[in-house]
Amino acid sequence: MPQLGAEYLLSDTLTAFASYTETVRLPSYTELSYSNLYSVGNAGLDPQKTDQTEIGLKGIPAESMDWKISAFYRRSHNTIDWMKTTSGGSWNATNIGDLDIYGTEAQLGWYPEKNIETRLTYTWIYKNKTAFDFGNYASRYALDYPEHLVQASLLWRPVKAIEMGTVQSLRWQTANAVRTGGHFGADSSFVVRFSPPKADYATLSVLLNNAWNDNFQTFPGQRPPERFAGASLTLTW
Repeated sequence: MPQLGAEYLLSDTLTAFASYTETVRLPSYTELSYSNLYSVGNAGLDPQKTDQTEIGLKGIPAESMDWKISAFYRRSHNTIDWMKTTSGGSWNATNIGDLDIYGTEAQLGWYPEKNIETRLTYTWIYKNKTAFDFGNYASRYALDYPEHLVQASLLWRPVKAIEMGTVQSLRWQTANAVRTGGHFGADSSFVVRFSPPKADYATLSVLLNNAWNDNFQTFPGQRPPERFAGASLTLTW
């Protein structure tokens, strides 16, 4: 599918950019054929087509800092989603029609030392729900989204063999009749990775997810996972 992009150097530290992309998403097997008491597929789904235009500016004001700000418009045709027609009904795979999506994103990166990386991102999204008229009760994906999302990340390498990181997120989710527990969510994760100097093909990771034990429902109507810790060993050869 067509994908166009251009950049223009305004100064040594400032660049303007623009892009245009077209994509097609075929319905998945689950969306076409899967059915149970809670979800019903639809063999008659049409492919989803999406056009997106983005413009913005990005800069590198110093060796230890970079930033980017952009605005985008996305139009989705034959948008595929799982919808409920009533509060007690099943989720039904549906082409909900055309969907206009507007958004802005701002990013700031700061690298105070060679072994420290920090990044702050803010995203605002608005979706035009009046572009179609189907009168459904609730959406599982396409019409369930964060209107405001703030994410902060930190990556620190105290020594070559050890990497420590965290991602903190705050979101304000759009209204959804199925979601209980409110629109505000605060997600948090921590990870420590260790690669032995004489066995760099192995990485031991220890992680902590949902550190603040937040009860926000990422998927409407589904109980969120509680705080949990885990460990893994990855071998590469």
